[in-house]
Amino acid sequence: MKKIIFLLAATALLIAHAPADAQKKNAEPTISGVARSASLMRQIGEACPLLMDVNRDLADRYLQAFVETGEQAFGKAAFQKALATEYARRAAEVKARTPESWCLEERARLKDMGGGALFSK
Repeated sequence: MKKIIFLLAATALLIAHAPADAQKKNAEPTISGVARSASLMRQIGEACPLLMDVNRDLADRYLQAFVETGEQAFGKAAFQKALATEYARRAAEVKARTPESWCLEERARLKDMGGGALFSK
């Protein structure tokens, strides 16, 4: 239960830093929001270690926790479908922005939010 509460709070924090026009005041975590958080951790673990120090174990633990939370909250089949769509979207985003610029921007953004532990070993 504590893990779910933590992840829902973390998801809300990640959603809060989404573009302003994509936000709604006091919005509850959504299936797409949890999937975005999971895909962020996946891409940090895959794309960024080639360019900078990344705590892959921590990124993998966060990824797994977001997946478990999404499956519990929204159902496994529905969440896995949303996750597959989000993984493809995030991979295209990283490719379009280049892994170098994407990783640098995400590191700066997450460090400002208290996620600096992801970028240290």
